[in-house]
Amino acid sequence: MTTVDRSRLPTRTRRDDPGRTTRAAPRRAEARRTRRSSASQPGARRAGALTARRVDDTETGWRLVALLSFVGAGGLYLYLAVTSPTRGVLGAAALPLLVLAGLAVIQLLVRANAPTYDLAGIAGTGLGLRLVGGYARFLNPVDAFSYHTEGIRLAEAYRVFDFGADPERDIPGTGTIRVASGVLHVVTFDDFLLTLLLFTLGSFIGACLFVRALQIAFPEADQKRYAMLVFLLPTLFFWPSSLGKEAWMMLGLGLFALGAARLYAGTTARAVPEIVLGLAMTTLVRPHVSVLALAALGVGFLGAGTNRTRVRTAARIAGVALLLLGGAVLARSAADRLNLENLGTDELSSAQQRTAESTSTSGGSAFEPVIANGPLSFGVATVTVLFRPLPGEVRSVEGILASMESVFLVGLGAVSIRRYARLPGLLRRVHYLLLCVAFTLGFVWAFSAIGNFGILTRQRSQVLPFFLVLLALPPLVERQRHRRRARLGPDRRRGDDDAVLEASLGPRRRTAPPAT
Repeated sequence: MTTVDRSRLPTRTRRDDPGRTTRAAPRRAEARRTRRSSASQPGARRAGALTARRVDDTETGWRLVALLSFVGAGGLYLYLAVTSPTRGVLGAAALPLLVLAGLAVIQLLVRANAPTYDLAGIAGTGLGLRLVGGYARFLNPVDAFSYHTEGIRLAEAYRVFDFGADPERDIPGTGTIRVASGVLHVVTFDDFLLTLLLFTLGSFIGACLFVRALQIAFPEADQKRYAMLVFLLPTLFFWPSSLGKEAWMMLGLGLFALGAARLYAGTTARAVPEIVLGLAMTTLVRPHVSVLALAALGVGFLGAGTNRTRVRTAARIAGVALLLLGGAVLARSAADRLNLENLGTDELSSAQQRTAESTSTSGGSAFEPVIANGPLSFGVATVTVLFRPLPGEVRSVEGILASMESVFLVGLGAVSIRRYARLPGLLRRVHYLLLCVAFTLGFVWAFSAIGNFGILTRQRSQVLPFFLVLLALPPLVERQRHRRRARLGPDRRRGDDDAVLEASLGPRRRTAPPAT
């Protein structure tokens, strides 16, 4: 028998094995399925349907704007501390700590979302704008000063453990904010500015919770546009940046939205406490808004979902329990707050009529409201609640800014009209989007009776985070392809269609070549 010297044979590598690709294909397919399954879980490090990636080091424009906003806010508060030491010293001294707390919240948000855009810069700019808005609200406090004076009175009682001190206003309602102000005045040494800034920080945290909720429940949405709207829209960084109900409601509704997003995603253990805490906060101030939120949560369950987003049985059971138990409690609380026997149609219509009469006859920004009690009037009421005042209707600075914001939102919706072609299908399969639409429509119906632009503009801050989801629908794949082809040169367009589809729909499965 002849012995073969194997050392002289040509080396055979794994790459030369014709069956290697065929044998490895099932393993690669299984690995892709595992990655996709893990990516579909809440909190997965991805943004939309795109593959997660770190923000490029060159995308620092928003961070520069954020830095400038911090410097501007610091200059304003320093000027206040110098010109009015009795009012602004403690707040100005605590400002760096509040900024650090806000930056810590931003860092948690960025880690959870793993965005493909400069979320840290946009959120930082939003924090700086809220600090500037808080300064403006401090100079013109209106209701905030009343909460401050009552907070001082209650804080004196709380310091001697007299927790039964009467806030002299109803709870739920204004009395809740007075009690919260009293508690904070204990730790802020009765400093008005510092208490106001703590409320402002709470409203900013609420905005972050809304951004996180959208990423969990609707990842294919235009996350960057939504973040820019929530953090940078004047109504949302001005009115909640004060010691008052708007900041409280922003935080409470943000908690509710995050819990609802987790519930639709199947994370029941974390969702239920967040929903309960959020609704508890809103009920203590405006229980009728809590009723709208809980009803919208139930409407969201009507969505069919997809294989990945379909609500699990445990989440549905938890949702039904919340609707039954919470609905009974909130309905009674809302009826008591509105001085109604019940929440029947006749009682609610009477309440709307009384609201219209009381708000349309006082103040320079009063107008005759159109109550949403029919299809035609509902359309008019939608425009009024979401977009008025329009340019020329008011002459105050706040009213002019609000009208400019309305024009911007209408224009943004007009240039994004092609996106709404997907709205029916998205409503069928995205539970959170259905919740946002239901809450917006319910809010329009409930607040259409308000006949004062000043009141309506402040109240609108509660519904805008939900309504803005409709302005952040995902763009069409064809639009993405057009923009990418316009950005690339003619010599770099080969394979562009495949790249766009892969970015929009996820990576394609690669089949192994047949063995030879």
